[in-house]
Amino acid sequence: MKVSERRKKLRELAESLNGVECKYGVNDCSMFPAQWISDISGKELDIPFYDSRAAGNKLINEAGGLVNIWAGILGLAGFTERFDQPEFGDIGIMETRAFGEVGIIFCDCGLALWRSENGTAIISPRQKTILKVWAI
Repeated sequence: MKVSERRKKLRELAESLNGVECKYGVNDCSMFPAQWISDISGKELDIPFYDSRAAGNKLINEAGGLVNIWAGILGLAGFTERFDQPEFGDIGIMETRAFGEVGIIFCDCGLALWRSENGTAIISPRQKTILKVWAI
C-alpha cells in the first residue's frame, strides 16, 4: 500500500475516534494499533481479552511487559521488528512516566499517534523512550 493511502487510512482511523470515549479492550493504546494493523493488512490479531485498565495491567505484568505481549502477537501474525528508524504506519511501544508502556503508531517527522484515556494525541517520542518498533 502506498504511503499516501496509509496516510489517508490513518487519518480516517484517528478521526473516527474523535470524541469517542476510550474503552479498555476496545480502542485503547493497544487496540488502536491493532485496529490499524487490521485495517491495512487485513490480518486479525490474537489479542488477549481485557476490559479494564486493571485487567490490562494484570496481563502486562504477567507477561513481563507490553513489549512481550506485542512481540508474541505480532510474531505469530508474521510481522518483524524494525531496527532502524520507524517508517510511517509502523507501530511501537513507548515508555511513559504516567502510564507505563503504551502502544503508538508512527507518523512522519518523528511523530506518532497515541490513544489514551484523554483521547488520541500526536506526540513526539524521544528515542530513549521507544522500547520496540515493528514494521507494518
